[in-house]
Amino acid sequence: VYTNWIEECLSWKQTCYIGDWSALVKFHIKGPDTMKFYTDVCVNNISNWSVSQAKHAVMCNKEGKVAGEGVALRLAEDEVICTGSVSYWAEYKFRTGNYRAVGRQVGPERFVLSIQGPNSIYLLEKVIGESLRDIRFMRFRNVKIKDMEVAIVRTGMSGELGYEFHGPCEYASEVYRIVYQVGQEFGIKRLGGRAKQVNHAEACFPT
Repeated sequence: VYTNWIEECLSWKQTCYIGDWSALVKFHIKGPDTMKFYTDVCVNNISNWSVSQAKHAVMCNKEGKVAGEGVALRLAEDEVICTGSVSYWAEYKFRTGNYRAVGRQVGPERFVLSIQGPNSIYLLEKVIGESLRDIRFMRFRNVKIKDMEVAIVRTGMSGELGYEFHGPCEYASEVYRIVYQVGQEFGIKRLGGRAKQVNHAEACFPT
């Protein structure tokens, strides 16, 4: 049940929310030239990008205008998945370049759930059954929810503490159900489309 956009907006300041970001485009690259590709196309410095770290990937065209931006996760030394509008431009630049790697769109195969707000840490530690205090901002690691292995990424869309779950689409509904059910104790709200845009505006994200 959704309530209203005002209560949903207050949730990331007072309690927590759950939002479904699974519709985001996701472009996956694996191969020896993966990091060379990102060095070529990102305007921000990625020289210190370590495995299990997420980066805000910003890409511009030749005129210096932003062609796309989003979040990219370095899964391994030679493997990155990026999400968001940047994925379209990344695919275009990859296919018109000459890189020793394999790239493909994997959007329908992967889900992304966002849980943000001051209570998110307490909620997710109860769901997972272990401490998450070791995960620094824009870092991630794999965890298990029941027998489902997913990645948990510490993000900060709301200006408050927040996390995302990334994993195979077949886990999406069950992970959502568990988080929302346990979240009742922590004042969780479902985030609707109108509140989502307010979230981005407050945080100064270029939606």
